Amino acid sequence: MNMIITGRTVLLGDNISARMIYPDEGNKSLNPAEMAALLFNGIGDTDHPRSNVDDIIVAGRNFGIGDNSLPAIMALQAAGIRGIIAVSFGRYFFRRAINHGLPIIEAEMPGGLAGGQQIEINLSGGKISFPGGEKFFQPYPDFILRIIEAGGLIPSVTAGVSRR
Repeated sequence: MNMIITGRTVLLGDNISARMIYPDEGNKSLNPAEMAALLFNGIGDTDHPRSNVDDIIVAGRNFGIGDNSLPAIMALQAAGIRGIIAVSFGRYFFRRAINHGLPIIEAEMPGGLAGGQQIEINLSGGKISFPGGEKFFQPYPDFILRIIEAGGLIPSVTAGVSRR
């Protein structure tokens, strides 16, 4: 199984909490358009996209820390985020992202990477290609690739059951 995703980079820093990704206080909507509109409102920087499809987030340490990880993941997916590369992730965020079919990679990207650059992530081959270089990471095992390809753990299990 060979799975490749491409997108433009969105650069974020360290310690981006789930509430900074999606501050849901007072908003309990599960409407994808409404969730996408609130994406990154907790950061305060208006340069961050809120509804750009095909973006790949490149962040520092502790991406998705704290509680509220599930609404943050849903908002990221609603906004069309294709994947996330970070030095490290909050543990609940990491697990829930995979369970919801959002590819995340632990890797430290080089300092010269700019926002808006086109990159390619080969999830099965463990390689990130970007202008001027490559970065390698531990490739996903096939069972994780199947979860991501199906759009999450539940659709993956459901598809497996229906094939019997």
